[in-house]
Amino acid sequence: QKLLGEALVKLLRERPFSKISVRDITQTADVAYSTFFRNFDSKEELLLTYLCSAIFEVRDIIRRTPEVTVADQARETMRLLFLQVKEQAHIYQTIFQTPSAQPVLIAFRGEMVNMNKQMVAAMPNLPASAVPHTLLIEGTMGQLLSMIEWWLAEGCKTAVSEMVDYYEVMILRPFYHLLGGEKYFQQRLSAYSCPTVINEYNSSFHKD
Repeated sequence: QKLLGEALVKLLRERPFSKISVRDITQTADVAYSTFFRNFDSKEELLLTYLCSAIFEVRDIIRRTPEVTVADQARETMRLLFLQVKEQAHIYQTIFQTPSAQPVLIAFRGEMVNMNKQMVAAMPNLPASAVPHTLLIEGTMGQLLSMIEWWLAEGCKTAVSEMVDYYEVMILRPFYHLLGGEKYFQQRLSAYSCPTVINEYNSSFHKD
């Protein structure tokens, strides 16, 4: 799977996603054509798995981070995510700009939504919210992906640190404020993170 993923990344630097075939991928990876279909149903699934593995890489780094506040943890998570987007811009541009890759973008968003649902469910003493949690999480992930799309469109010229600041102002703080109100917002962002919340999330695309 690692070889196939690396082959797809290499090919995406050379040509559009729509011009890449499964045979192109297996030949570049130097593996048998049949091997591909023992692991994936399509090149779209391979791309989705690669993107999800990037998210889990960020998760694993955060998992090893010493105890920090929720706000600092969220900022560091976004810093690592934006760094990955910048380093792999051609991959992310593919899912935003290629019509045939739109199902990948939808599934990728779904993975991020599910991860955040589990994290919210694990939050202690969460008060009733005026906005349904599912709707709030869906909206938040939509905002994050729109932010990434905007950043890619401008060639990632804005510094990563500035993108993290924008994320905090536009997404993180409003999210916690709507999630539990002003008092919970103040308490939660200054509280220390619970690593087990991150550790417990499992995805069908995560391969240990």
